[in-house]
Amino acid sequence: MGLSIGGTIKKAVSCLKGKWLTVLLSLSATLCAFFLVTVIAEAAQYSASLTLDFVADEKVREAMLSNLHTVITVMNAAAMLLVSVPVLVGFKRVILLLIRDENASFADLFWCYSKDRIIRTVELKSTVILKLFLWTALFIIPSYLSYEIINGFAAEWIAVYVKYLLMGIGVCVFAIKLISYSAVDFIFIQNENMKSREIIKKSVSNFGLHSDGFGKTALLYLTLTPVILTCLLVFPLFYVIPFVFACAAVNFDAIINP
Repeated sequence: MGLSIGGTIKKAVSCLKGKWLTVLLSLSATLCAFFLVTVIAEAAQYSASLTLDFVADEKVREAMLSNLHTVITVMNAAAMLLVSVPVLVGFKRVILLLIRDENASFADLFWCYSKDRIIRTVELKSTVILKLFLWTALFIIPSYLSYEIINGFAAEWIAVYVKYLLMGIGVCVFAIKLISYSAVDFIFIQNENMKSREIIKKSVSNFGLHSDGFGKTALLYLTLTPVILTCLLVFPLFYVIPFVFACAAVNFDAIINP
């Protein structure tokens, strides 16, 4: 817990010096994995639309197209979990090894691709995604239901106020849980034999709302927000992404392994 925000950023910058070739090759492959999965899914949906043009009945065509889109969406999600997400975990491994001054190579990008690791990776990430969805849905879904119910017997502005209040709480809960689960990949990389629930529990105990690491991690991400936003302005992805991941890795290492 000894490193300040400035110290974390300074160490991240220092650790990346002289190692940019490995970082850039790994990042390029990671972005390509996400890009290819997305492009294939879009191409499949476009092909499905063209293929069903021969169906004369509009209702039948729309029903078939809707079913095909559902299937493609499910397959896209599966491809993300089996291809893109494991590569992203591998990229985090590369960054973690680099900030520890350990040997890291392009091959570490595919660290998850062994029989046991790929199953563990999919299980862990699916569990985290499900937990994030359920925590958010706990407030987002009632926000829409409350609007319909309250609008039936009270002024509309009250219904709107309650709706957006619950939505705001849901967004805050999502942000808190996102920080709480932010270390699961790094913990998994260090402890590949640890069960998913134990990994999540360790992440929450060190980065959850009532932990010492939560405030520092939240402040770090707030500090990095202007840097991250530059991706939208001048698009320096190949510098900003490794820098942000390196800061996260340094922060994780300082809290989990002081």
